[in-house]
Amino acid sequence: MKYLVTFMFLLCGLAVSSWAPMVPLAKERTGLNEAGLGLILLTMGGGAILAMPFVGPLIQIVGSRIIILVSAILTCVILPFLTIADTPVQLGIALFVFGASLGCLDVSMNSQAVIVQDRMSKPVMSAFHGMFSVGGLLGAMIFGLLLLQGVSPLIAACIISAALLIVAVTNFRHFLDHPEKEETKAFVLKLPKGPVLLLGIFCMIAFLTEGALLDWSALFLRDDRGFSVSMAGAGYSVFSVAMAMMRFMGDNLVHKHG
Repeated sequence: MKYLVTFMFLLCGLAVSSWAPMVPLAKERTGLNEAGLGLILLTMGGGAILAMPFVGPLIQIVGSRIIILVSAILTCVILPFLTIADTPVQLGIALFVFGASLGCLDVSMNSQAVIVQDRMSKPVMSAFHGMFSVGGLLGAMIFGLLLLQGVSPLIAACIISAALLIVAVTNFRHFLDHPEKEETKAFVLKLPKGPVLLLGIFCMIAFLTEGALLDWSALFLRDDRGFSVSMAGAGYSVFSVAMAMMRFMGDNLVHKHG
């Protein structure tokens, strides 16, 4: 079970990082300048922000397995559309759905990871997220290599989508059920307070950095440093290596120091 959850984190990171090499191509197709592209890119985060708060209550009702399946299918369907959207409106809608589906997949995968963590005798959560970063490295690399071999962006996206879809559809029944609780409280959306708010601020700062690299590094490397489109995803790949190294150290640090 641990390995299945690990593989899902890997594939989710692969799907996310596939977007990085697409950014320069999307900018060309839509004819947007940097300011316009920046506004459109906000739709991806907006989709995730709007979707994620409602995943927890849905998990209480239907469990995380079905949410993993549905969100993975939606991610796989929308990923190829990011390579063919040729107007700002189309790109904005595709990114919004992509962000929402990834947000749902992220929350439901972490929910499964919590179940596995509770059954383990030592910390493993950081390693799961380390595999997400490995997926980030592989996604940008694989997409770039496919482009280098002359594969169209659409076909490259379909290949990556197919890998995630196959794993999700063939294995979702093997994910663990959530422990039953005597009573389930009604869903109430509340703003975080105290230590949770502080952790949220830390995460926001970290994800701002990751999001900036995901959305802008390929464009910077291609337009300002002369990289080819197939190599433009290298920036996010290098960032993913650094992130993975620290995440794989995390479980040992937690085990030793709490």
